[in-house]
Amino acid sequence: GSFRLEWTFADGSCGYPIDLTTYSSPYDGSTSLSSDFISEIGLGSSTAPDMVFTCMLRPGESITIWQSSNSFDSVHEMRYGGTCPGETVIGTVDDPDNQRMSYTNTLSYHLRVYYLLSGYSTYSSGSFRLEW
Repeated sequence: GSFRLEWTFADGSCGYPIDLTTYSSPYDGSTSLSSDFISEIGLGSSTAPDMVFTCMLRPGESITIWQSSNSFDSVHEMRYGGTCPGETVIGTVDDPDNQRMSYTNTLSYHLRVYYLLSGYSTYSSGSFRLEW
C-alpha cells in the first residue's frame, strides 16, 4: 500500500547546525557551500553564507570558541537560549576575526549556546578553522 511521510525541522531557521559535541577541536570548514539563512547576525551582510555551531552546556560549564584562521572577512556572534539561532546575544565581533568568545552557564539547567559565522560583506565566504 501507500503511505505518507511528513516531518519538520525544529531548527529550520538555521539550516543544519553543527553540534560541536560530536567533533574534536579544531574544526576545518568553509562557508562557501552554505546558504544565507540568518538575516539578523549583527554587523554582517544579509546575503553572505552563514554557518551555525551549537553545544549544550551543563550548569557551571563554560565554552570558549574562536576562529584561529580564515580566508575571508567574517563576522561572528554568540547567543544562547531558545531555538536556533538563539534568543539572547552574548556578543558580536567583526574584527579581529580571531577574537575569542566565551560563555559560562550560570543557570541551574542545561542551556544551548550558538556560535554564528557569516561574511561581513556581500557574498563574502571562504574557509576557516574553528577551535574551542
